[in-house]
Amino acid sequence: MIAPHPAQGNIIGRELAAAGLEGAVDIAEEDTLTTITRSAIAVGTFSTSLWESAALGCPTYVIPVPGHEETLQDVESGLFRLARTPHDLVPYEVPASRHDIFGTA
Repeated sequence: MIAPHPAQGNIIGRELAAAGLEGAVDIAEEDTLTTITRSAIAVGTFSTSLWESAALGCPTYVIPVPGHEETLQDVESGLFRLARTPHDLVPYEVPASRHDIFGTA
């Protein structure tokens, strides 16, 4: 399932079709935070949603594409993990430091 950025809402279907993924990927109909709370893991590149996912206790993976360098400090701390292949995507216990992201308890 993909939860597109709000700015992609009107074009995500065309983008998936152009990539040959039409019908192979579900597009989340709910808001991002609701989608995260129902997810086993979260995967992204560089987005506030990564930190939201971690703060909500969802194992969060970063794909190494341009821009992911902004997340490396949190990869090094263990908050996120790097996913180079689909085999890297396994659930893990998100560290307690996640509570410091947005001051959540």
